[in-house]
Amino acid sequence: MFRIQDNNGQNIYVNGRICEFSKYSGVDDSPFDFNMDFSEPIIYEVIRFIDGQGVFFKDHYDRFCNSLKLAGIKNVISCDDMKKACIDVLEANMMKNNNLKLMYAMKKDTDEPICLIYASKSFYPDEKYYSNGVAVAVLDIERPTPNAKISRKDYIDRVTSYRTNKGVFEVLLKNNKGKLTEGSRSNLFFIKDNIVYTAPKDLVLEGVMRKHVFEVCDNKEIIIDDTNLVDFNDLSGMDAAFLTGTSINVLPISTVEDSISYDTKNPVLLKIIKGFEERIIEEWQMK
Repeated sequence: MFRIQDNNGQNIYVNGRICEFSKYSGVDDSPFDFNMDFSEPIIYEVIRFIDGQGVFFKDHYDRFCNSLKLAGIKNVISCDDMKKACIDVLEANMMKNNNLKLMYAMKKDTDEPICLIYASKSFYPDEKYYSNGVAVAVLDIERPTPNAKISRKDYIDRVTSYRTNKGVFEVLLKNNKGKLTEGSRSNLFFIKDNIVYTAPKDLVLEGVMRKHVFEVCDNKEIIIDDTNLVDFNDLSGMDAAFLTGTSINVLPISTVEDSISYDTKNPVLLKIIKGFEERIIEEWQMK
């Protein structure tokens, strides 16, 4: 059964129209009852809006389309229609600054697609997080179909429980070979001797912010090695590490498992953070 648990607004978008969330969140005879069964998989995308504008909107739409393609689901919503629907959701909820979540699936035993867009509860780190960095833990878990953004309840429940029990900001995923791939809801980077290391794109969800970090590094003449995964046993030898994601942009890691510490003021890391901020400003000036 599918339930929306992170809605942050009174109104949501459902297949071309704006609806009051309270009327569609648990009424058994509703055609859009969110407690109904959906055919797996459920594709989703999260886009951050600032002053009513989607950050790297086209990149998010392209990733959404790729997830649908990998899942074998036909897309019936264009980029322009998706953008208009998002703006409608923001206006209906009198918001300008919030994450919007798009969820797309097929109604069970039918060929009817269900497209939902709603204001998702969001956390945006303040300056102390970027200055001090965040603590992370490591979990032995892998995401099937890593290139597609697919909602899987068992994965979410396990990661959420582990993150809560450990009291950390994020959980890093370790595969069965002892290699670190990505964060549970972020992409992962390490820095060693002025070189940035990250996983090959075919082994992770290729995040939108990850893409722009590559562009920043190219512009700043910073070398990125994405040919190999970092081994868990080699973590203590890294100089710095950071996460990227829709709500966090480029966020330094301070400690791993309370035993490994990283430099949150690493010169290469600070250069990437500054370059990413410049990239955001550039995106705004193009609109």
